[in-house]
Amino acid sequence: MFQERLLTKYDHQENEAPVIVQRINEEANALREQLRRTKERYESKCEKLHSTSEELDRTQRLLKKMKSLVDDKKLAERDELSRKLTKAQQDIEVKDVTIRVSLTISVSISVCIKTTTSELSSAMSNLIIIISFCSFVSNVR
Repeated sequence: MFQERLLTKYDHQENEAPVIVQRINEEANALREQLRRTKERYESKCEKLHSTSEELDRTQRLLKKMKSLVDDKKLAERDELSRKLTKAQQDIEVKDVTIRVSLTISVSISVCIKTTTSELSSAMSNLIIIISFCSFVSNVR
């Protein structure tokens, strides 16, 4: 009886052997396909890494070149001087207007002093207009 069971078991295993071999072959094929796809992804990532690395190198070289240009030409100092010049020009324009208004006021005052009383009210009106303009210019500054 024991021998019959062993023989039956052996016959079943013998009948299952082609199925097992087929499963093993299918699994091996699937693993080969998975390995091939993994290699393709790896190669793709390597190419992308290489191109990104080259781009980073180009960008770093460009940055170094730009920094050396800034240092060589002292662009920061030039920019600061340009801002100072612009501010000085604006200050000069404001002072020029102030001087012109002061001169006009002085002339108006001396005209007022020399004029007769009838002309005095007209000159005073002009003086008030000029003083208003001067106040306006001062407020604009």
